[in-house]
Amino acid sequence: MPRRTSTVIRTATRADLAAMRAIVDAQVGHGYLDAEVDALYKDSEGFALVAVVDGSVAGVCMCSIMKPGAMARIFRSGLPDVLRSRKVGLLDTLAVRPDLTGRGLGTALLEEARGRFRSDKVRVWATPAWRSRLGTTVESLLTRAGMEPFAEVPDFWREASLAEGFICPVCGAPPCECSAVMYAGPT
Repeated sequence: MPRRTSTVIRTATRADLAAMRAIVDAQVGHGYLDAEVDALYKDSEGFALVAVVDGSVAGVCMCSIMKPGAMARIFRSGLPDVLRSRKVGLLDTLAVRPDLTGRGLGTALLEEARGRFRSDKVRVWATPAWRSRLGTTVESLLTRAGMEPFAEVPDFWREASLAEGFICPVCGAPPCECSAVMYAGPT
């Protein structure tokens, strides 16, 4: 008989930070999470979720609620009309432990984030999806969630990788030369 697993999606706590950091370092880049956590705790409208499988943190989703001006600075490209909403949900980081991908954890984290945005009366959400020379990591997940690409920004993480010293898992030591494909859609 196959072993049953227990999966819970919940709000992240400070006690989860080491596990969150290990997941994000492996999937997004070493050192990337540090700046995100600092920003999250300064942002009263930010939240972080974790997927917990059999008592261990297995996935991370970090989000915030933003106004269009802040979105324009993040996306560095012309905003589509859908992102000119009064409040926009930003899905900043989504990562799952490499050994647990393909089990629906990313989808579960996205759906919980979507529910939180909706409860805060956020009708639109967006995300910069990492695109390396190996491809876009979450393209199918985002399109299944109803998001559509609207722009690509070359060298999106270059400045941040140099300033914050994070190490891209594809490019290696800074600078990161990966682009970001910008996705948006209704919550």
